[in-house]
Amino acid sequence: CAKRVPKGGTQQARLAMARAWSLRTTADHTREDFELLRSIVEAARFTPGLWMLNRVASIYLDVAQIIRFAIKLPDDYVPTHTKFFDLLENGQPDAACALFTEYLERHDSAIEKHLKVIA
Repeated sequence: CAKRVPKGGTQQARLAMARAWSLRTTADHTREDFELLRSIVEAARFTPGLWMLNRVASIYLDVAQIIRFAIKLPDDYVPTHTKFFDLLENGQPDAACALFTEYLERHDSAIEKHLKVIA
């Protein structure tokens, strides 16, 4: 999917990122953050991925609301996403995916630590 994002194809995702960051302390953040992902998949014209995201959207957003107390956005949210978009648009999908995988693993690990406290 990452290899299919055209130059300029991250514009909608960049706008969703800015909205998500501005809403980072509200319940609406997750919706915009999910829209960011949907925008990338849509830019890549990866229809099966878009279909899958549409199918899981309500579950993802419901779960995010339930565990919202455990979610704190990393301070590098904007710089990491911006670099990810830049790498995609510059034809470096492998580097983009490596960067985002590291970011997500670090973020998920922090959420997991918070959830273990209540388990």
